[in-house]
Amino acid sequence: MYSGDWSCQDCSTAITSLPFEPKDPSTISCRECHSKNKPARSSGTRVQRIYCGDWKCCQCNAAVDELPFKPLDPETIACRDCHSKNK
Repeated sequence: MYSGDWSCQDCSTAITSLPFEPKDPSTISCRECHSKNKPARSSGTRVQRIYCGDWKCCQCNAAVDELPFKPLDPETIACRDCHSKNK
């Protein structure tokens, strides 16, 4: 624990100990203000980005127009069927 003479940036409550050494004392919040102001956690739903393009499967030459990742080497892209076969 680090001891000091700080105050909460939101409510000015005195803070005398912290579990870390603050780099910028002007941004310290007390436990109550931190809990009140922290961003809400996600509900577990994740948005997956889809990359659109005009690629060809490297094995069967089928058209591939959407990928769940940005391809680094278009020469190694496989369609869904070929990818499943090679797992």
